[in-house]
Amino acid sequence: MINARLLLLSALLVTQASLIARAQTGGKQSSPDKRQSEVLNEQRLASLMSAVGIRVDQASRFTPGLTYQSLRLRLTTDTKPANAAITSLAQKFTSSITSSERRSGQLPRQRSLELSSQHVVLLTVDNANHLRWWSLIPDPRILRAEEPDASNRLSGTIIYQPNVETIFEIPDDPVATELRLYHPQWTEDGFVLTLVSTLSLKN
Repeated sequence: MINARLLLLSALLVTQASLIARAQTGGKQSSPDKRQSEVLNEQRLASLMSAVGIRVDQASRFTPGLTYQSLRLRLTTDTKPANAAITSLAQKFTSSITSSERRSGQLPRQRSLELSSQHVVLLTVDNANHLRWWSLIPDPRILRAEEPDASNRLSGTIIYQPNVETIFEIPDDPVATELRLYHPQWTEDGFVLTLVSTLSLKN
């Protein structure tokens, strides 16, 4: 009887210690799980980039420093897409800089690669088409609004803006030569990236 009580007490102590340790880490992934997730993301990124002709290797990747570029851009969508089957968000648009400013601070590192058709993949490359930096941002051409229906109940709606001004923040990287924007498009084989705009970073 005493041995049974001791075993029960020991099990309770182990469980309590496990719960305390989990609470202290905030339920975060353990280091091996986190590393595995990062490796899988890198492999997926390399596959997506390879499909659009961009080379990915760690030696060419840029580590953001203590300054970055804040670019105010005007996005102007082509009025007549070359392919009538292309959706509005996959249409190509012209990007032009209206102003730029170097600012102090460090850009956050993009860790997740959860693609969505309502996002844009923003990236920079060098003159050898190596990936320098990338980020996943909400598509600035999408405006979410709430409108009343026939019963005066509000419902969410998405408005597509063919022309818009927005601000992109990119690393202050002297090696980067071009800014590219890709629209993630869902297919039966998964997401593919469609190039929708390019912008030279060299005057």
